[in-house]
Amino acid sequence: ELIADLPDPTARWPQEFGIPAPADKAERDRLIGELVGAPTATICGLSAGYAGPGLKTVLPAKARAKIDFRLVPDQHPADILARLRAHLEAEGFGDVTVIVHTQDGHPARTPSNAPWVRRVAAITSDWYGARPAIWPNSAGGVVMEPFISALGAPTMFGGIRPLGGRYHAPDEYIEVDAFAPAVRF
Repeated sequence: ELIADLPDPTARWPQEFGIPAPADKAERDRLIGELVGAPTATICGLSAGYAGPGLKTVLPAKARAKIDFRLVPDQHPADILARLRAHLEAEGFGDVTVIVHTQDGHPARTPSNAPWVRRVAAITSDWYGARPAIWPNSAGGVVMEPFISALGAPTMFGGIRPLGGRYHAPDEYIEVDAFAPAVRF
């Protein structure tokens, strides 16, 4: 229901990502559902061989890939790591060394129908004078898990203008005139 009620972010996809927008609302809602609710495996970076100036025709002795996984509730980091190792072995890459940087966080999310979510939505509507869009958050936000599990406290992220702000990108930004109202909020 939340996804069906969201403003359509896919209209920007052709300009921002070079991919077509979904053909219809049902496909749009399905894709948005996967974006915010499905686990992910992300290739964050790749490196191999010589990439400096000049010519150097060599086969690389090493190759590296940095990956991360966004998990959803009821998935556990140790289990996913074991599955990754089993997959590498099954595909003939059992000699690949896996270096784990962290397994500290567990996925968690506050139900969108929690009373606190409704309260914050009402405050947001009063403050900004517009009905807020409530996005079902990705469960990958491991910073929320201790608050939910240990304290039983709801967690939410709030967005401010501009929509997107290219968050997590090297050119992430916030509009100056949006900063003070967000701090006061």
